[in-house]
Amino acid sequence: MRKINKIALISPKRKIWSSNSKIKKVFESRNAYLKAHFSPNLSLITVAGLIPNDIEIDYIDEDFEEIDFDKKYDFVGVSSMTQQAYRSYQIASEFKKRGVFCIIGGIHASVMPGEALRYFDTVFVGESELTMQ
Repeated sequence: MRKINKIALISPKRKIWSSNSKIKKVFESRNAYLKAHFSPNLSLITVAGLIPNDIEIDYIDEDFEEIDFDKKYDFVGVSSMTQQAYRSYQIASEFKKRGVFCIIGGIHASVMPGEALRYFDTVFVGESELTMQ
């Protein structure tokens, strides 16, 4: 069995308001009090806390930084809501081209595990912080 040394936990880029230009325009121009809410992916942070200290973890929130697909990882874990699903699949495809094992969790993968399994090697259904132990 190969020792795991380095992993990436990734929160894919998401649309702030909507991909529908009419909806986006209303939110952006007519409501000065409504602001986009950015917070870290708490599921990924919880999972990171469960990983042994001798494993190096890169937490990547794609809303704030780009993914370096050429960086060497033993595996990549992605958490995805439905609005991030297509981007999640693109991320997995890029890493799999490089021979990296890819795992997905999150609400979309829990609801559509068969779809997610077409792109990822492993799919966590339900709370990954419980199922990974």
